[in-house]
Amino acid sequence: MSGVGPAAVSTQRPPAPVNISVVQQRNGLMLKWLPPRDTPTSTTRLRPIQAYVVQYRTVGQWVDLTDRIDADRTWFEWKTASRGATYHFKVLGAPNVPLQSVE
Repeated sequence: MSGVGPAAVSTQRPPAPVNISVVQQRNGLMLKWLPPRDTPTSTTRLRPIQAYVVQYRTVGQWVDLTDRIDADRTWFEWKTASRGATYHFKVLGAPNVPLQSVE
């Protein structure tokens, strides 16, 4: 009698979003990015992105700026950014694995 083993689970992070940009607007900042160039396949074992999280910092530790953003949305508008402050941003893919940052 042959048993079935546990399902294979990917241990690699989701592929990185690309071309992260930040544009200052009258009412805050607009962050945009493109979906990853690499897509998950059965041979690459990359985890698919199911959501994004945007983090920022001025100094010190990273702070979540967003809850989960649906994977089909590749932008975020931050209306409460302080004028004149310098921010560093990072876009993460579910399950909260750092992918690419812009400073």
